[in-house]
Amino acid sequence: MDEFAKLFESYSGRDSIVRTTSYLSLYLSTYTRGSLSKKLRLINKELSYCRLLMRLFDDFPMLRYTINYGLGSKEKNGLLRVLGIIKNLLDQLYYPIEHIALAADHHFLKVDSGSFYTVGTVVWGLSCYVDMIRLHEKIVAMQLEYLLLGFKDAADLALAISYLPYGSFLWAGRLSQRNVGLFGTISSLIGVVMLLRRLKNEKSTS
Repeated sequence: MDEFAKLFESYSGRDSIVRTTSYLSLYLSTYTRGSLSKKLRLINKELSYCRLLMRLFDDFPMLRYTINYGLGSKEKNGLLRVLGIIKNLLDQLYYPIEHIALAADHHFLKVDSGSFYTVGTVVWGLSCYVDMIRLHEKIVAMQLEYLLLGFKDAADLALAISYLPYGSFLWAGRLSQRNVGLFGTISSLIGVVMLLRRLKNEKSTS
C-alpha cells in the first residue's frame, strides 16, 4: 500500500497512472456503446492531452540525464555505450519536436503540426527499437526488470508505428482502437509494475 501511495508522490508515478488510465479507457470504449463509449474516449483524449502538456517540462530533466550518462562509461561494453548515446539523443530530440507541433496546433507557429507529430512518432519508435537492442544484450542474464522493459518497449513500438500516417509503414494507421488501447494498457501496466518493484527495492535497502 505504501509503495502504491508513493506512486502519486512523483512525476513519473503520476504519469504512469494517467497513461494507464488513458489507454485503458480507450480499450474499454471499444466494448461499450453510446454515451458511455463516448465518455471513455473523451477520458482518453483529455488524459493524453494532459500528458502532452506535462511533457513541456521534460526537456531539462532529460538533458540532465543525457549529460550524466555522457559517453556511457558505466556500461559493460562498447555496443551498449553507443546504443545508449543514440537512445539519449533520440529521446532528447523528441521533446522539442513535440513542442513545435503543439505550438503549431495553437497557431503560435505557422507550420504543419501533423508533420511534426509524425516525425516525433518516428523518433519515439526509433528510441524504442534502439532500447530493445540494448535490452537484448542484458536479457541474456534473464533479469526480470530488463524482460519487463523489453515487453514495454515492444508494446510502445507497436503504438508508435500505429500512429504514423495510414499505410506509410507496416500497420501504420491500421490498428483498431481496441488494439491501440490494449497495447497502451499493457505498456502502461508494465511501467506501473516496474515502478512498484523499484520503490519496494529502495524501501528494502534503506
